[in-house]
Amino acid sequence: MSLKQLPLHMVASRTSGALSLLQQLLKVSPKDAKLAKDSEGSIPLFCSIESGNLAVAKELLLTHKQDQILSMKDSNKDTALHIACRKAEGDMIKLLVDSGAQVDIQNDDGHTPLHITAWLGDVTTLKYLYHVKANPDICDKVSALYLLRSSLTCPPQPLHTRYRRYFVFS
Repeated sequence: MSLKQLPLHMVASRTSGALSLLQQLLKVSPKDAKLAKDSEGSIPLFCSIESGNLAVAKELLLTHKQDQILSMKDSNKDTALHIACRKAEGDMIKLLVDSGAQVDIQNDDGHTPLHITAWLGDVTTLKYLYHVKANPDICDKVSALYLLRSSLTCPPQPLHTRYRRYFVFS
């Protein structure tokens, strides 16, 4: 299956040796090429996050930063921060938050980056998101079922609040 990607997507998907190639492509690409989506709704920044290429992500964010940060995948409305949290890429998460990513943004399932991090059990990122004021009281679209099922054993709370008691935040 073809993803109908631009060369920028392909270079951003490389795990190494891509920075100089990316810089050359950006010189000859239209200014809005960083916002072009492939057939899965991914912009080049999403590809760099998926491949864990921090240098490429930094380069892509030099211009059109806010547009890229706010961009969402077509399929599930994940943002760059959702993707980085799903990959448990700590440095990438910090870069995105420092670049203005909204820590409480919800995707189609109502998941915030904090939901994803809690689900994965990534304590380091959980503490970081808590430190940057991610709201632990936002419910996703499936938490109601979780709460109904678990209400027999403990009082109803948002998923994040349940996890909060298991971690020491400083």
